[in-house]
Amino acid sequence: MARTGVARFCIPAALGYGARASGPIPANADLVFQVELLDFKTKAEVENMNRAQASDPAATKDAPPQQ
Repeated sequence: MARTGVARFCIPAALGYGARASGPIPANADLVFQVELLDFKTKAEVENMNRAQASDPAATKDAPPQQ
C-alpha cells in the first residue's frame, strides 16, 4: 500500500469476538476497520533506528516518539 492509501479490513465474527459481546461490540458482530497509511519508514531507516537504539538504549528510553 502506498502513502495515503486506504484499506478496509473485514474480520468475520468467528475470527473476532464470536458469540461474546465486548463493551459496545455486540455478540456475533463482524469487525470492519478502515485504515489510512499516512507514512512509513524504509527497511534501511528502521535498521538505522534499531542500531542507534541498541548502541545507546539509555538515550532513547525517555525520548519522545518521532513524528
